Amino acid sequence: MRSLLGLLCHRRGTVALMFGLTAVPLIGFAALGVEGGAWYVTKRASQNAADAAAYAGAVQLAFGSDAGTVDYRGKQFAAQNAFCDQGDATAYAGSTCRPLPPGTTQSVQISIGSFANGAFSASGSGNAVRAIVSQRQPPLLASLFLRGNLDIVSEAVAQIQTPHKICILGLTGSPGFSSNGSVELSGGNCTVMSNTNMNLQNIDLDPNSSGWTFGATNGCSGKDCNINVPHNYHMLPSTNPFTSLDSMFSAISGGQSVDCSGNLPSAPGYVYKDLTIKNKNKCTLPSNATIFITGTLDLKGTLEGTSVNIVLLSNASMKINGGGTINLTANTSNSQYPALNGVAIYSRSSSVTFNGNSELNIGGILYFPNADMKLNGTSAVKSDSGIKNCLVLVAKSIDMRGNFGFDTSGCPESAVPKVQVVTLVQ
Repeated sequence: MRSLLGLLCHRRGTVALMFGLTAVPLIGFAALGVEGGAWYVTKRASQNAADAAAYAGAVQLAFGSDAGTVDYRGKQFAAQNAFCDQGDATAYAGSTCRPLPPGTTQSVQISIGSFANGAFSASGSGNAVRAIVSQRQPPLLASLFLRGNLDIVSEAVAQIQTPHKICILGLTGSPGFSSNGSVELSGGNCTVMSNTNMNLQNIDLDPNSSGWTFGATNGCSGKDCNINVPHNYHMLPSTNPFTSLDSMFSAISGGQSVDCSGNLPSAPGYVYKDLTIKNKNKCTLPSNATIFITGTLDLKGTLEGTSVNIVLLSNASMKINGGGTINLTANTSNSQYPALNGVAIYSRSSSVTFNGNSELNIGGILYFPNADMKLNGTSAVKSDSGIKNCLVLVAKSIDMRGNFGFDTSGCPESAVPKVQVVTLVQ
């Protein structure tokens, strides 16, 4: 008994004994820490994959792609960040997905919808893309405390936004916008945009103007590409708010030919074949009217009108030479053709040239989707009637030489094209 009491009082080996008693829980907590760290790393990686997938899908949506292409692009970028649906490990170019441990699965879901008030609503169409990336895996040592599998889920939403207004937009020509002579732009607080490429030579900005930006989807050539204003030559294509006009007015044809001097003679439906304004003559259009031309608008004199929309149909052409002048403001409340609201002149012609110091005093939008436009001369924003402080040019391509003033501040909001920007919003 005395020997047993002596042993209990002996201090040798106490540390070893205590270590032995605490080693098991210490090792267990260390293992849980390592496993928890692995969960955190997986969560971070899945969030990166979700961000990339949502952003890539939204960029594809901004280019007008269908839902299948948006889904493919989103899943491709998730795969490039090592997250794939089961069986998709080699389905996408650049995939870094690898075989998963037994019992572990991954999924990637891409949805198109809308984002408002901090919430995403899937609808199959809209201006936003959501990506949900998840990994289900069995717990290891944590299975002592957790039942079932562990789901690590990350979500991201990317939205197409249109924050910047456009004054000049080249749609499909190459280059979409070019300045091959001495060009001075005034007005400002808007963007010169090409949905293709851009060529800038000898371009200046009015020192009293501010807020100009330049953008193109496929780069810029020319010595003035790096002009001293914000520019981005690898942007998304801009929106075109006038595309609905391209399928309208197909049933309108015929009309009479008029050599106009004074008030424009009335015609059924305001449909004219050839409208000619000779040198020094002035032709005044009726207010609140939509004027259709099926042949040729030949302008050497002055064409003027207030609250008017002019439409040149498929086979019509426009010739403005010898100092021709247009003093025109657009109708913004066309009850018969609301798609024309804010449009001063819409032409389907494939060629439009303003030569000989032609002067455009226009309040409204010029829309020439099929025309390779050449502008030589001067233009100013008309601000005394009709649309104040509004001059926007949209054409297939625009070759500009001369002095021009543009502004969007007085245009109807729905009639101004916008630059597209994709932003992660969630």
